[in-house]
Amino acid sequence: MKLVFNKNSMAAQIAPLMGSTVNKLDIPSIGGILFEAKDGECTMTTYDLQKGLKIKANAEVLEEGSCVINAQRFYSAVRAFSDDTVTLTVGDDKQATLKCGKSRLQMNSMPGSDFPEIPALTSKINFLIPQGVLKKLINKVSYAMAANDHRNVLNGCYVRINKDKLMLVACDGFKIAKCEADKSCKHMDEDELIHRLSFIIPNKTVFELVRLLEDGEEDISIFLTKRHIVFTNGEYSFFSRLVDGEYIDFDKLFSGSYKIFCKVDRKGFLDILERSLIVTEERIAGFNKTHITLDINRDNGGISVSALNAQSAIYDDIECDIDGGDLVINFNNKFLTETLRSVETDKVKISLNTYLSAALIEPVKDENVENAENEEIEENADGEEKVKREENDIFLLLPVRTR
Repeated sequence: MKLVFNKNSMAAQIAPLMGSTVNKLDIPSIGGILFEAKDGECTMTTYDLQKGLKIKANAEVLEEGSCVINAQRFYSAVRAFSDDTVTLTVGDDKQATLKCGKSRLQMNSMPGSDFPEIPALTSKINFLIPQGVLKKLINKVSYAMAANDHRNVLNGCYVRINKDKLMLVACDGFKIAKCEADKSCKHMDEDELIHRLSFIIPNKTVFELVRLLEDGEEDISIFLTKRHIVFTNGEYSFFSRLVDGEYIDFDKLFSGSYKIFCKVDRKGFLDILERSLIVTEERIAGFNKTHITLDINRDNGGISVSALNAQSAIYDDIECDIDGGDLVINFNNKFLTETLRSVETDKVKISLNTYLSAALIEPVKDENVENAENEEIEENADGEEKVKREENDIFLLLPVRTR
């Protein structure tokens, strides 16, 4: 096999491939890149047995063939060369040689047949989602995914599709985020059976996927099998195993009753919480990270925010509209801050019951802004096409028990 490529272009293509490699002594091939040069084109594939990425290489094929080269070693070598044009040659002895100007670097490679078999990249169950919509919803819920929960279904993002409506849910046992958008899914055929489906994407796959997705209305094609999911846009195919199991009954969690309702300016409240992180997230030997206390008082017409640890303290206040009684409640400040960062509206509504029950956090939509957006869409109807989508976000956060 013999390839000629530009070092900067190749380095840019290899960077996303690195997220699907893992170095294991017992399976060295999963730490490598599979090069396949055939019919004048070369593809590069990485696969760590959980997730993988396949892209078309920006390279000129001089001789066909296939091989597996250690990804980290190859990436470092390409970036280290000083000239732009690099030639990769792999002989029958599987010795890979990189030439760039007067420099020559050799490294071992493996036969392409040593690479693990990748799953099928197409399926009868398939649909289209705008990349910007999927990326936006992932960014809203990903903070609530569990990292290493014993309930494996929580270590990922739950996706439900009902005809053209897309819903994403993430939960780690302390917080839960549910976001949905209508008019977001288009199906490649008219099979009613695939218009309603659900699956769980592993958390590591979610973080890699959001790096690949672009903003905007360009669709990404999604193929679903019993155990795998494939995302492709013509430039790459990103595939992953799905999480097995039934997701939690999250609808039941959102069905609680509430007595106290607060409408507060999101940005002002978020500014206070972010300042309070200096105190709540401070690591002091012998002490655990502290919580934040919200004192909701209807007579004062606002929320008093406080946090203290062994060496520092912070106190602040913010006005808000309160409907109901008074309440003092504690939260993990990092979790509360992450939740408010996921909300996009100017105001948020916080619904509460007791200091032991979960708080429901919802965006408060501005009717004037909604009407203005509708008018703008109507004015631009004859020009640039813009899809009007109804979005629905809701978040739940458990308090910290201190007594």
